[in-house]
Formats: sequence, C-alpha cells, structure tokens
Amino acid sequence: MHQTPNPDDRISVYFNANYSSPAIAFETFKKAAMIARAISSDVKLTAALDVRDPAPSETDLRLAREEIERYVDQEYLEALKAGVPASLASSNGLGWDENLWNSVLHSTAGILRAIDDVASGAPVAASLSSGLHHATPSRGSGFCTINSLALGALFAARRGLKVVILDLDAHCGGGTEAFLRRYPNEAASILHVDVSVIPFDRYEPRATGSSLRISTRDSYLADIDDALALVVAAKPDLVIYNAGIDIWPSVDKSVVREREARVAKTIVSNGIGCVVVMAGGYGQDSDIVPLHLSTLQAFAEECSEADYVRTLVGIPSNEHTSRTGTWDRQTKVSDDTNEDGTPRCCGKAVPILYGFPGEDARRLVERGEAVLGGCVISMPPMPTHRCLRCGLDLVHRDLLRRYGMRFI
Repeated sequence: MHQTPNPDDRISVYFNANYSSPAIAFETFKKAAMIARAISSDVKLTAALDVRDPAPSETDLRLAREEIERYVDQEYLEALKAGVPASLASSNGLGWDENLWNSVLHSTAGILRAIDDVASGAPVAASLSSGLHHATPSRGSGFCTINSLALGALFAARRGLKVVILDLDAHCGGGTEAFLRRYPNEAASILHVDVSVIPFDRYEPRATGSSLRISTRDSYLADIDDALALVVAAKPDLVIYNAGIDIWPSVDKSVVREREARVAKTIVSNGIGCVVVMAGGYGQDSDIVPLHLSTLQAFAEECSEADYVRTLVGIPSNEHTSRTGTWDRQTKVSDDTNEDGTPRCCGKAVPILYGFPGEDARRLVERGEAVLGGCVISMPPMPTHRCLRCGLDLVHRDLLRRYGMRFI
C-alpha cells in the first residue's frame, strides 16, 4: 500500500465522503464532512492542509478489509453488514444503517494511508476518521463501531514500528486496551497513554510505560505534560493521536487549544512521526469544527517551524526518509563511531535551542549566535536530542558538545 508522502509541504488530511454516509448522521459521522469543507473553504488552511481521498483503489480497500477481518470477530462483522442481530449490529449505541460497514471500511483505509505516509517519512498525516476507541474486537460501544485506532497501531507494529497511542478524548479508551490485551504478541511494541476527564470505559493499563489518568479541570494541562513525558521517554517511531475535543466544556476552549499546541510541539520537535485522528466532540457545529481545526492548525504550525530549521542547512522541507526498513526507504542513521566508541553524527543538522521558544531560536540562528552543524535539541518541555538529517538520537550533553552545540 506504499505511496509517496505529500510532495509539497502540506499535511495530508485523508477524507472520503463515505466517512459521513450513514443516515445516522450523529456528530461521530457528520463532522468529518464539516471539517473537510471548512479546510477547503479557507485559503490559509488549504495552504497548510491537503484534503486527500483515502481510498482511490480497490487495493487500499482490500487492505483495510483484511486488517479489520484479522482482528475483529467475524460474528460482529457479519452483523455490521447485514444489520442482524440488531443488538450486535447497533452495539455502537447509534443504531444500524446500511452504509455503516462501507463507512468504517473507508475510514479505516484513511487511517492506514496516513500511517503509510508517516512510516514513509512524512512528519505528520491525519485522517478525519472518528468513532474509534470504545469499540472492542467483539462489538461496538460508546458511539464507536470499528476501532481503527487499535487496528492502525497493530498494523504499524507488525511492520516493525514502535507505536504510542496517545488518547486525549474525554473518555477512557477501554476498547483500544481490549484489542491490545487480545493480541499481546503484536501489541508488544505498543504503548497506550490515556488522559481522560470522564471514567467511562475505564481499564487497567496492561504494559509498563502505558498510563491511564482521570484528570480534573485544575490539573488537566499538568497531566497532559506528564503524558507527553511518557511519550517522549518511549522513543516511538509513531504516535497515533486520538484528538478528542469533548473535554470541552469540562475545560475551557483556550485549554483545548493550549493542549493541542503542547502536543504538536512535543511530537514534532522530537522528530516523532504522528498520525492524527479525530475523536469525541459534540455540540453546535460552530463550536466543535473550530476546535477540531485547532488540532490540525497546531501541527501545521509546528511542521512549518521544523521546515524552516531544515532549510537553514539546505535540507528540503519535503525530503522524507522511511522510519523503518520494512517500508520502501531505509532510515538514514549513521553507523559511524568516534574513537571512544560513542556514535558519530553526520554533523549537518542545525540546533534548536533547548530553553528557547521557536521564534527566539530562529533569531539566535540568524544572528550567528547558535552553532550551525550541531545536533538538534528539542523545544521545551521535553529535551531529547536527535539529528534532523541522519536520525541519530543523542542523550548526553557531552555528546552534543562534541558536535558543536553551545548551551546558552
């Protein structure tokens, strides 16, 4: 299913009209079309986001079908297709519709395409899929029909990627955890980091490094920072971000936007690939669409910042390298070592200065006060050290000094 990531600098956002085709057009289904229209009608958004069809060929649909059939019980799939027994066919809590199966097939294809983009080197891709994390291998639940969040993580893990599922929906992702428990071998390289504000679908995390926290209005952003620290510590190849905005109105809209800014900055500045999917968000269109757009806008802004740094040293912003050798292109990681056995970086990346916001780092670089040719330090709040060109991960300050990084 490999495809070339978006050849321009825009983030690919996968959407197909079938996402919103069920007549049970609750927000879970209908908002994908609303978000796609909002992007397409805004010049600034279309400059940063490229809405793309996730299923142009039968090959993509066949792969989505195979992944669903691999992990979801046959009895439940038959009920989704036929509508009987009604108790199982409508177990998502929304009811059954003859277009339901086709909808989840296309939305699963969209997530798999986004994962393929990121595995092939794109920093971020998105799918306007929704209604995912409560569905289990045997039935739907909580407005969720097929858990493409879990299916996508298992798909990526089977192909050699270390994956973190970052679930920031208002509700717990018990359905996702049910998949990871059902398939422990494939899930061995998957961590599940979950910050919720409502204990519905609560579970006990199965893996060391995974986490579930029921947050409060007062502690929410601090809990998000803790979750992001777990993500960075895991050093994943891929984060699948379940971006629920249904934490509003439990928290203010400004807190939702601040969360998205922190998530995007942490993931992009640490060089971690990310697939963004839509999660919960209910209410008036005028409320939920802008909040969902804030997720995509935050990632677009961070990718633009990263592209600026890359161009300073002549790395094309659309130059992509695969995150794993099982995809078409190998990751360019240096095998060289110094005389003392420490790894040797290619020395061609520019430092992003830890302790400085992006604009301040830019000015320091432009004035020549930061050393070009060193390795990258990520933006706050999570300091990791990764070369933008060769991918070498450096974790000690003495190594960074070796490569010419000046601490300020």
